Amino acid sequence: MKVKAGLKEKQEDIKLFGVNATILLAVYSTMMNFQITSDHVYAAVIDEFSQFPSMINQLAAGRYTGYFIAWILKVFQLVGVDKVHHQFVLQIAGILVYAIAASILYKIYAEKMQLEKYSIFLNALILIAFVNPFIVETYVYICLDWAIGILLAVLGAKYLLKQRYGLGFLFSFLAVSTYQTNILMVLIYCIGAIYIEYRHSFKELFTRIMKCGAITVLAAFINILIPKICLSLGIIDGIVKQTGAGDEWNLRIVWIAQIIYLSIYKGYGMLPDGFLFWMILLISLIAILYFVRKKEKKTGLQILYWILLTGILFGMLYAPCFVSSTIGYPQRTMLSLFMSFSVLLICFYSLIKNERLLKYYHIGIYLIAGIMLYQTESGIQDCYTSNALDFYEAQCVQETIEAYEQETGNEITQIAVHRASNIHYSYAQLHYENVYALYSHRLFYDAWSDVNLLNYLFDEDYERIDMDYPYGDKRQFYDEICAKYFDGKSWDRLNTEEQIVFDRNVMYWVIY
Repeated sequence: MKVKAGLKEKQEDIKLFGVNATILLAVYSTMMNFQITSDHVYAAVIDEFSQFPSMINQLAAGRYTGYFIAWILKVFQLVGVDKVHHQFVLQIAGILVYAIAASILYKIYAEKMQLEKYSIFLNALILIAFVNPFIVETYVYICLDWAIGILLAVLGAKYLLKQRYGLGFLFSFLAVSTYQTNILMVLIYCIGAIYIEYRHSFKELFTRIMKCGAITVLAAFINILIPKICLSLGIIDGIVKQTGAGDEWNLRIVWIAQIIYLSIYKGYGMLPDGFLFWMILLISLIAILYFVRKKEKKTGLQILYWILLTGILFGMLYAPCFVSSTIGYPQRTMLSLFMSFSVLLICFYSLIKNERLLKYYHIGIYLIAGIMLYQTESGIQDCYTSNALDFYEAQCVQETIEAYEQETGNEITQIAVHRASNIHYSYAQLHYENVYALYSHRLFYDAWSDVNLLNYLFDEDYERIDMDYPYGDKRQFYDEICAKYFDGKSWDRLNTEEQIVFDRNVMYWVIY
């Protein structure tokens, strides 16, 4: 009987994995065409593929698990799959890992909610963390390494919830050592599951959350401590991801408030204004009304628990802002925002799973899922639109160079670049406005990929010269070039007649 039950459970697990993998493949299939970023261009030009992973670099960044993931990517490369030319393979592998993570989460929460049958609704709520416009950025940058980090975070939560604290700590440490904000994911999933199981027992609720919190904080602390020890021992020359907020706390508080507004209210421009904020507020108000109407034992305490749950799930996302010396929170660092949103929706589902209110909740969630899907696909389309415009502009510039070479007989060997003071970060044709950062920004915006894009696409070997920060005594000369040809002008599109100037073997180029 036990063998039969075990086989049936395995079959159910495989079916669940198959459902999740199929959904994710369908959503992100359009990402699996040729698509590159400035990082990929630079990696190809410097021939990163001939290099082997460096533990020193990972130690300096506090991303020790990244060293082992880099070897996985190296194995792919050795069999002919690299992250530039065959990114779709790594994306598919990442999707399979994401599907495993989602399936594990389903089992965790189905057990806590004591569901006897498969719930497509619970699975939909879990997949909100995997289908949203922020997580698209992980597909832009290889995908597989991000997926492994999130799977490690899910495994950390799984074992902490099972009170296997040794394994829970290990996976939490591996998760934070893949990408620092992954540690938040461990705690988010732990808090949600503990709330569902123990909301009627203050002692268990408090004790278990404190234990999980202490273990995740310890994992994060050790992750931060290792580079400092390595630096003091002379193993590394510097620390890439520094901690320390500095003395200007008034400015930091303002900056954190802006990040909260831009992420929760604006959705970084990738969701309708106020969407997440009003959804969180609406769900919380309905939950409070539910407690009042049901007249549960200790109603006031249940309302307080819900308010604290909501505050902690979303407030903890900004904790790294208080200790990080880096001011920068792009979409990839805020993936946990949708995990908190997903967990809040699951917690509410656990309250009303046997209530008449559930049918109305179904309708609301499917509308939310539709919006998420549309916004996710818009983000994917933006990546291709931006790449297509990048390639078109690169082609125009290269054709201008070739026309000059053919006409004069001179060969362009150097490209001196001046970045306009109002340089455009993204193209106007995109769905998303830039309110903070975009993973679909122009390749020409990044200094390490403007000339390198030409070298990569057209197999050239142009030497890049930075006119804005020149070496030697060329400062005055380049200032005169800029004043003569570029200053006082403004562009919102490529204009090779005004933005490119040739002089023998040098091309002077202003990036608009």
